[in-house]
Amino acid sequence: MRILTRNVVVRSSLRQCDEDLKWLGIKWQEGPDCGGRFGPYSQSERRPFYFEAWKKLREEGWIYPCSCSRKDLAAAAAAPNEGDDEPSIPVRAENVRMQADLL
Repeated sequence: MRILTRNVVVRSSLRQCDEDLKWLGIKWQEGPDCGGRFGPYSQSERRPFYFEAWKKLREEGWIYPCSCSRKDLAAAAAAPNEGDDEPSIPVRAENVRMQADLL
């Protein structure tokens, strides 16, 4: 029995996806197999870009810390059900105040 590390499995899956897309006749102008100016193309390699965007949003006051617990967020993920008139994310007084300050 061969034990594969997660990276090997992911690379193998990505390679198979590329082959399947090519088999379907889908062509792209840019990507990990042909390069381009918008790389890197792997989400894990783009972390620095996401971090810079997050810092800019924070510096400009567009994001704020949330005081919801993991339990609150898990409950929110299970709602709303069709017909509910409640918000999908718990509304806390401090979040409402902070949102009002942004307007």
